[in-house]
Amino acid sequence: MPAFCDKRTKTLMATMTSLSMTPFEVPRQIEWYCLLLEHLNEFATLAWYFVADSQLVECVIRRTLKSLHDIPFDTSQPLLTYHNARNMVITQAIATLFSDREVPQYPIVC
Repeated sequence: MPAFCDKRTKTLMATMTSLSMTPFEVPRQIEWYCLLLEHLNEFATLAWYFVADSQLVECVIRRTLKSLHDIPFDTSQPLLTYHNARNMVITQAIATLFSDREVPQYPIVC
């Protein structure tokens, strides 16, 4: 169990670092960015259950942020907005798994 916690902690730290370096568009993108950061622990754990690799978790979070850009951020319905983000994490985790299997390449390019 400690090995998992250690990997998970490293994954979260790497994801937070990569998110802080990801360019984003204002203003809609910043709202999604803040939501992902607010729930990063949960979303990264969810992605980890699917991909079980720190590089792929990073990739999932980046792809999620890019995909959420096209969805309007609705502050009047926070639960719906949260579920949109969660569903996008799941969608991108599955897509990352399949794209990784089709073309195995390292380093992983998102």
